[in-house]
Amino acid sequence: MQASGYLTLYPNGCHQTGQKSNSRRFLYLLAGVVYLLPFLYIARLFRPSQYAGSNGHTPPDYALRQPLSTIYSPLYWRTEYSAPGKAHSEIDDLWDAILPSHGFIAVDRQWAAARNWPDTMSMPNDTSKGVYLLEAYLHLHCLRIMRTTFWEAVEKRPFSHASGLRHVEHCFDALRQAIQCYADNTPLYTFGKFTAGDGQVHQCRSWNELRDFDTSHTACYRDSVEPIPLGAHFGFCDDGGDGLEEGADPM
Repeated sequence: MQASGYLTLYPNGCHQTGQKSNSRRFLYLLAGVVYLLPFLYIARLFRPSQYAGSNGHTPPDYALRQPLSTIYSPLYWRTEYSAPGKAHSEIDDLWDAILPSHGFIAVDRQWAAARNWPDTMSMPNDTSKGVYLLEAYLHLHCLRIMRTTFWEAVEKRPFSHASGLRHVEHCFDALRQAIQCYADNTPLYTFGKFTAGDGQVHQCRSWNELRDFDTSHTACYRDSVEPIPLGAHFGFCDDGGDGLEEGADPM
């Protein structure tokens, strides 16, 4: 008698299996996999992904950002940076106090590589650290240049920046790209008074956390309107501030 579960080969070439044959086990296993496939696919679709691309995958050349807390804050039509009742010189002082250079950071190259950050220049005195400029501070840099150049043009003064309007054109385009990239679809209320969304709450990310991250990884970089050697920009640490309001996240 053939033991149960073994494959029996008959003279005519047919295959006969026992009650618990290997073939039947394979069919049961295959049926189970086919049954589970839809559930596995659905689970994959809904798997959390911090940085999902258009196809659900992170692009290989995307630099993972440092996480920042989500906050909810109102945005206003007028702030102290544009108050109509304030002297022009006082508003100038506020804008001039902003330090886009605070956004230059220096981080360990291995730490950066683990987060898929691109290759970059080294610190002049430490090749183990790469220098990066966080994008929000690049946008502040552009806003300062645009505002300065605007008033210089209005008041018919010489341009402070040697690149003049060429740099401003770049800044307009950089901000256009950023606006399209972030695609903020907050629905702003309006009553036809040219103050759409004044005081309306927005979902933001914590500027204080961004500033603190930059402070803890500072590249001790300084800006310069006049051309100076690259190495001369470094070695000037700020006091940990970026010239913007501290405490509550300024909006």
